[in-house]
Order: sequence, then structure tokens, then C-alpha cells
Amino acid sequence: MGQSQFHHTLRTDLIKDILIWSGSFFLALVVAFVLTLDGLVNYMVAEMAGHRMHYQLAEFSKHLSQGDTTSITEESEALVQDESISGILLVDASGLLVQVSLKDGEPPRVSLTRNMSVEEMRSEVALEDDLVLFEERIPGHTGSLVLILDKGPILKAIYTSTGWTAALLIFFIILSIVVLHFSLRRHLIKPVDEVRHLMDDDLKREEKEELISHLPDEVAALAISYEASNEAHLLMERQFNQAQKMEAIGTLVGGIAHDFNNTLAGIVGNLYLAKQGATTLPDVVEKLDRIEVLSLRSSETVKNLLAFAHKTHLETAPVALGSFIKEAIKLNRVSVPESVNLTYHVSDEDLTVNGDVTQLHQVLLNLINNAFHATEGMAEQNISVSVERFNADEQFLQKHAVTSEHFARITVSDNGRGIAADVIEHIFEPFFTTKEVGKGTGLGLAMVYGSIKSQHGIIEVESEPGCGATFKVFLPLIENEEGVEFTGSDEAVQGQGESILLADDEEGLLVATCEVLESLGYRVFGAADGQQAVSLYREKREEIDLVILDVVMPRLGGIMAAQQIREIDPAARVVFVTGYDEKSFSGGGEELHHPVIHKPYAIEELSLLIRQQLDQA
Repeated sequence: MGQSQFHHTLRTDLIKDILIWSGSFFLALVVAFVLTLDGLVNYMVAEMAGHRMHYQLAEFSKHLSQGDTTSITEESEALVQDESISGILLVDASGLLVQVSLKDGEPPRVSLTRNMSVEEMRSEVALEDDLVLFEERIPGHTGSLVLILDKGPILKAIYTSTGWTAALLIFFIILSIVVLHFSLRRHLIKPVDEVRHLMDDDLKREEKEELISHLPDEVAALAISYEASNEAHLLMERQFNQAQKMEAIGTLVGGIAHDFNNTLAGIVGNLYLAKQGATTLPDVVEKLDRIEVLSLRSSETVKNLLAFAHKTHLETAPVALGSFIKEAIKLNRVSVPESVNLTYHVSDEDLTVNGDVTQLHQVLLNLINNAFHATEGMAEQNISVSVERFNADEQFLQKHAVTSEHFARITVSDNGRGIAADVIEHIFEPFFTTKEVGKGTGLGLAMVYGSIKSQHGIIEVESEPGCGATFKVFLPLIENEEGVEFTGSDEAVQGQGESILLADDEEGLLVATCEVLESLGYRVFGAADGQQAVSLYREKREEIDLVILDVVMPRLGGIMAAQQIREIDPAARVVFVTGYDEKSFSGGGEELHHPVIHKPYAIEELSLLIRQQLDQA
């Protein structure tokens, strides 16, 4: 049911209830008035009869004692001239009628004759609704006096005397209903109208708060409850939309990751070979090094997108932030123009955190890249990076609800355009960007936020338009742990003439990797898929010292090929290579316990892993 329909139904129900209640109240008052009036008439008739009987009994008793029947007759005839008295009767000791005095000038309403009993008279009188019979014994005598009264004149007198009162009563009843209607409208219908207006999504928060402040307490409580539930619903809707976006990112990146990483691996291999052939040209080697760094960084972007979409897992380890930041700045310097003044300061303290090196590097890259774009157009572009210890105070702990009190704080500041207050609360949302079309995807800061949160960190931003921006990343410190030191790339480890079986379905990558391994001093047997690799191993098992298998290949994948090779030789050494994350394939069982290296890999990394496997006893 829509809001307007709900409001119309509620309003109609309220008005209907008011009309029913008012009508019922009015009807009840009318019934009560009629019943009260009837009782009033009966009471007045009884009172009048009592007064008449008391007086006439005394008079008739005196006349009877004197034997003066004439006076009795005369008084009776005079009394019946009263509109309210229909008859005065005398009854003897035996209960029989002996004297009748009825109103003159009109047909008698009851037929009364001498020698009728009192009970017979009662029966006659009962036939007339307006007549009432009263009987009482005459003091000092055996006879009784019977008085027949007519309620009609009495009722008329009451109506005459109370007519204005009744009219006034009805007026006040109607007035009370009108007042009740407007009162209920003010306290019920009007608040309902305001609540309906409050449900308008176009209203700003300040306008809604102003409306609520004028509502009655009970209605205001209902409105506040509605607002809270509505905000919760909108939050769930936003979270659902975010989840859909994350799923879309994960599906997209997961689909291209394998081919993309295979291509990058081929590029890195050929770059290594090119550098080996250009040792006498240092300028060329330097440029090739830059290309290699950018290629590996591209693969890190894919990994971070997968992690951001929860399609991969973190590989955390103790990281010495000092050496990490220094090395990361050197690598990031390649992507920042020389006109930008990029400086850094690293604390002398030992700051070790538990983090994923790849994601931490991507965080720093995105923050520096974001700062660079923010400073574009400035006469002087300044970006500073610092790392220092931060001991959390009570306010910080309450704000972020964290248990750790000691953090490493990475600060990235710039002197750029700054961020407006209405924008700053959205900057970490996926696909939110203020950049022109083609200059931003809206994923950079969202990935930073997701990466820091996944590593139990905190990120804050301080900025004002025209005053630059400062991003602060807080990572929990781990005490008494020795972090991995970063000293740059080592030289590739040379082989000692060993034989390696290499299987990969990407022909360009297979050729490049074979040439790289041969340049390192290895003999290499190449295979285009798993079946060919198993056949080559079966044929040359005595010559082959190590098997390197791509996980995903046509005809026979690397995991199944490794199982068949281990059936031939249980002691065979195997290394897996993949463009996917381990979560993207399953079913290998024990085979996944072999070392896995991810494409694209640095040649130094691959050569070190090969040497480690060959040197195992």
C-alpha cells in the first residue's frame, strides 16, 4: 500500500470513527433525556396526587364526621374542573363505588358505575395510557378516596416549562460534537496529515525534524520510529546495491584476471630477456625496469580488485613499515611527474604491522595518485608521506571501537583543491568520483577503504575546500615481531644445469619463460598442455629435476597432470603457476600443498623459488 493510499485510509477511518462515536453519543443523550422526562412526569403525577389526597382526605373526613355529604359532592364537582383531575370517587367499606364525580363537558374516558369494585376501576383506568388511579382510606372512616389523574396536562406543563431547557441541551450537545470534531481533527487527523507529509522522501532532514517537533508526543514517537525504520531500510537497500556492485566487479575481474595475468607474465619475461641483451645500454635498461615495475603494478591492481570484491584472500605477514614505505616511494616515483614534489619521512622507531604487502603497496599507490590529481593545476604540487607511531587516546578508542591502543600511522597529505563537506562522506563509496569522464573510475579510494578494513585498520580524512587534504591510515602494531625488510629486487638466482619441465597453454608465455630459464642456466622441456607434460615426464623422468605446471590448461589441467606425474614418480618436485587465486580452483587435494606462484611474477621471484625447490633434499 502506497503512502498516499495509507494516509487516505487512515484519515477515512478516523472520520468514520468520529461520526459513529458522535452519533452514538447524541443518540444515547436523547434516549437518556426521554427516559428521564418520562420518569419526571411519573414523579410529578405522584407528587400532585399525594398533595391532593392529603388535603381532600382531611376535608372529606371532616365532612363525613358531620354527615355533610352535600359539601363532599360540591367539592368533588369543583375539583374535577382541574385539567389534571379526571375523577374523584368514594368507595365504601366493602370496596364498592358509592359516589362518582367526573369531568364535565366531554365524554367520559372511562365507564364507571356505582357498585364497581376498586379492582374493576383499575382495569378500566389501565386501558387509558394517560390516566393514573390513586386510592387511600379516609382517616376515621371505613371508606376510601379514589383519585384519577390525567398525565396529559401535566406532561404539557412540563414540556412548556422545560422546552427551552431541552432546546438549550440539544444546542450544547451539538456544540460539544462540533468541538469534539475539531479537537479530534487537531489532535488526530492533522497529525496524520503531518506524518504523511513527513513520509515525503523529498523533505530534508532539517525539515523533518522541524515537523516532528510540532507533533504530539505519541505521534512524534511514531514518526521518529518510522524515520528510524525507514533509514534502516534505506541503509539495507544501499548495502544490497553495494553488494551487487561488488559481485559485478568480482565477476568482471575474475573473468579477465587469467588472460590479463598471462599476458603480463609474457611481458615481464620478455622484458627480462631484453634487459639481458641491453646490459651495455644503461638508459635502455632503466626504461625497461620502469616498464617492468608498471607491469607488476598492473597485476597488483587486479589482485586488489579481487580482494575488494572478496574474490581472494589476504596473505598477511609481519611487515616493517619503515623499509616498506621507502621502497614503495621509490617504485611510485616512476608514476609521478618530476614536477611534483614528493617527500617522505619515516620514523626511526621499529614499526611492524601484520599486513598484506601487495595491498599495502596498492593503498599507498592509490593515495599518492589521488593526491597527484588533487594538486593538478596548482602552481606548486606538494605531496608528503610520513610514517610514525600513534598511541590512541580515549576519544579515538571510543570513536572507532578498537581494542588495540598502539598503531602505525601512515599520513599522505597534499596542497590540492581540498574536498567539500558534502562530498567527503561519499569518497569511499564504490564508483563515486568527482573527476571528469575518462579520468576516474570511482574505485581507487573504495579499494583503499576495503583493503585497510580487511587488515583491521582505520582510515580518516581531513580536508577543506582550498586547503588540501590529509589521509591518515592507522594499522595495529605487533610488538616483538621482526618484520620483513624491503631492500629492492635481488639479482635472479642462476641455475646449475638442471632440467625443468615447463607446461603452459599460452604459447607466447611458454616461449618467453623457456628462454628466461635457459638464460639462467637450465635445460628446459616445453609442453603445451597437461597431457603433453605427462608424456614428456614419462619419457624423460630420469633427466627432469623439477616440473612447473600452469594450473588451468586445455585437455588436462595442471593439478590432474601433477597427480599422474606423482603416480609415475612419487618424489617428483612440482611447482604450480596460475593467473587465478587459489580460491578460483579446487579439487586438487594434496596437490595444492605444492608451492604456487602467481602470474605475473618477477623473474627474481621465480628463480628463487626454483632454486629453493631444487636444493631440497
